[in-house]
Amino acid sequence: MQNAAAAPLHLIISGDGFGIETLLITKESVGMEAVQTSLKQLKLFHIENPLSVRLGSDFFRAIPSVPGVYFFHGKDGELLYIGQSLDLKARIGSYRHVTPEKNPKRTLKLVHRIVRIEWKECASQAEAVELERVLLLEHLSCWGLEG
Repeated sequence: MQNAAAAPLHLIISGDGFGIETLLITKESVGMEAVQTSLKQLKLFHIENPLSVRLGSDFFRAIPSVPGVYFFHGKDGELLYIGQSLDLKARIGSYRHVTPEKNPKRTLKLVHRIVRIEWKECASQAEAVELERVLLLEHLSCWGLEG
């Protein structure tokens, strides 16, 4: 085994097209102890979520903690997603913490396409569920999903 302190550190950084970087440290290049230390050190780095960068933390602080329906828009105002929640602040804010380890690739793609978020407050969760249902039915034809 090579001396971890003397061996050069070989890092390979690659993007996956969604702004997510993968870091590879080979144990042959630095030794197993150095790999374990390097992986622990990686947790010290904070990787900024694209929504936080794009919209800013003040935007997320301004979202009310009430029931409602939210809308994600992409470039040119394209409606990407309609969702409902009992707590808009918590639900919309949860998209700031999307990671490849915890979430499906379709969610990562969605988050990277969002350029604007809007919401409509509702008096109750039942009202939010009903409003979401009506809006989804209205937009099914726009998305080519009418059945």
